[in-house]
Amino acid sequence: MHTSELFSLKGQCAVVVGGAGKIGFPMVEALAEAGAKVYIASRRRENYLISVKKLQKKGLDVEGIALDQSDEANVLEVLDQISNDFKAPDILINSGYSRPMKNYFDDTVDNWDKSMTINARGMFITCRAFGNVMAQQGKGTIINISSIYGIVGSKGGTSYHSAKGGVRTFTKATAIQY
Repeated sequence: MHTSELFSLKGQCAVVVGGAGKIGFPMVEALAEAGAKVYIASRRRENYLISVKKLQKKGLDVEGIALDQSDEANVLEVLDQISNDFKAPDILINSGYSRPMKNYFDDTVDNWDKSMTINARGMFITCRAFGNVMAQQGKGTIINISSIYGIVGSKGGTSYHSAKGGVRTFTKATAIQY
């Protein structure tokens, strides 16, 4: 067997939340190169259109889809749409994030809440929705992207650091749950 067959994702369906970003985009490209049909999920259409076109020009099977990971109804709708369009997802990568807090302790509580809505609540919603489908299938992979700032602190990183630290523990608890 050739090594490309050992690592083949042919026939697999992958969704990368934040797939147009600097961390998500290379993951989308690698998954597609391995044979998966990949959906780049982003809140804003303009965020994924350029990435989709770039990868489709390379002959890769990539689509874009609008997704607000903090909106449970939207997540469930997108999950159904992907399942009906191709198949239920086999892979979920959560690499999307938001950094509305710019002034840290001098910032507003509303910006803290916006950060947690996307970065914490959104992770919970997507993991639960996709994880339940994967559990029903008896297989699946969820990868949640954290950051070194989820382990160490730095000046001014309040909400981002808190959310990324939470990703680490949340992912462990989610793995045990499923």
